[in-house]
Amino acid sequence: MHFKNVTLLLVLTLTTAFAETTVEPPKCEHTLVKIVYGKPSKKLIQLAEEQKIYLGSCMASEDAPKHYCTKCKKKFK
Repeated sequence: MHFKNVTLLLVLTLTTAFAETTVEPPKCEHTLVKIVYGKPSKKLIQLAEEQKIYLGSCMASEDAPKHYCTKCKKKFK
């Protein structure tokens, strides 16, 4: 029973993450930062805290978003 709950949570999290992804960049003219995938180093964590990059998941597919708007909180391809 516990594994079903974990799997469901993972599916919901991934679905939510990709549901916010759009193809077009924002018209808000905010600065986009690069999304970095993989296990982050201490330096990458520091850059993410400074909002210079956005940490993605551990693995990325070919169609994964590449940019993130820190103001609008949306991901873009």
